[in-house]
Amino acid sequence: MLKTMKYEIIRNKLTLIILASILGAAELVFLFGIIGDNTRFVGYGILLLVLGTSVVYFAIWLLGLMSYSHDLRDKTGYMVFLTPISTYKIIFSKMLVGLFELIISAILFIILAGIDLKILLSKYSSEASIVEAAARILNTSTDDIMAAFFSFVVSLVFSVLMFYSFAYLAASISALLSRKNGVQRVYSVVIIIIMLIIHSGINKALPKLDANTGSIFINNMIENIPSYILSLFFAAICTFACGYLLDKKISL
Repeated sequence: MLKTMKYEIIRNKLTLIILASILGAAELVFLFGIIGDNTRFVGYGILLLVLGTSVVYFAIWLLGLMSYSHDLRDKTGYMVFLTPISTYKIIFSKMLVGLFELIISAILFIILAGIDLKILLSKYSSEASIVEAAARILNTSTDDIMAAFFSFVVSLVFSVLMFYSFAYLAASISALLSRKNGVQRVYSVVIIIIMLIIHSGINKALPKLDANTGSIFINNMIENIPSYILSLFFAAICTFACGYLLDKKISL
């Protein structure tokens, strides 16, 4: 499975470099404004960084989601799925690579934002720390900032596994229903929307667990345990169904 994960990372390398270059260009605009003491370019840089981060993060999500569907349509899929590795290991390796790329990119985005914020604080002689400055901007406490960060990472793990399993199952069903790329995309979108509606309806009906441990992060974790379990349940069911269709029904 490690070799399959390595193959997926190498396969996505060029796209990731291009996405990083886009964000790097926005960072250069920001630094040019700081060095030249040009507030207009500082503002442009911040705007481009915010927009660029959103676009790049969405693109990485999309890259992971489309990897599987491309393998079903292209000749690469014939080579990937005929390797002497369990179908489930191949599916799970794709999910893990997507999860790894998203978590690493999120951490890098946060580090970059922290560095830029520190530069701004130094520029305007503020003695506040990065977390304190962020708390002031967001009108919240530093504890809330740290709790929100760790809660985001945990939630990201469960949501990535669930959404990827939804997308992979939708792609498998679409490949079974039609061999035309355009029709497959339509089927996939419709199936994903249906699965999201079903999940959302069940998730809203789940009880929220009460927690008062004194830690905001632990409280959030305990309160969301039912949602985490539901996400894992959907991910397991969809992954099993996806593997079954690949092994028994789909001809690559």
